[in-house]
Amino acid sequence: MSHLEHKEHAVAVKARVQIVTVSSSRYKQVLSGATAEDPSGKLAKERLTAFGHKVERYLVIPDNIGQVVRVLLEGLKLGLDATVLIGGTGVSPTDITVDAFQRLATRLLPGFSDRFHALSSERVGTASIVSRACAGFVGDHLVICLPGSKDAVEVGLFIILPELSHLIHHAKEACS
Repeated sequence: MSHLEHKEHAVAVKARVQIVTVSSSRYKQVLSGATAEDPSGKLAKERLTAFGHKVERYLVIPDNIGQVVRVLLEGLKLGLDATVLIGGTGVSPTDITVDAFQRLATRLLPGFSDRFHALSSERVGTASIVSRACAGFVGDHLVICLPGSKDAVEVGLFIILPELSHLIHHAKEACS
């Protein structure tokens, strides 16, 4: 079977996804009762639903390793197919999203990071090296870690969305 035939076979898979914005400042807004402005989370929801996937959870959590690990494990327990983590992928001490994901990761997708950095460098030049955007699996659960800017979310979803059903199909196949 060619890669195109193979990919076409997986198209019927529509992912059940959670979007998690990792941002202490936005989390404080939520705690205070205010509506957290989250244009990147909104964009992710729009793009995922436009591809026919179902966003079942949307959360805003603080920059905290334990919180990120908790929502990833909850996603697994709920039987969700994927988590999109937005924010916390830089190099400051509070950027812990990638570190939390890597504690649980069973397989990484280095090609995602490679492609993300190549496309990002076309937009922002050498500043793209500051991002630790990545993707991989925790068991059969796909995790995509994206920077918090709308532009970065746009780039990351441009890469992952055409392959999302295919990735989920393979992950479920391998774990069944």
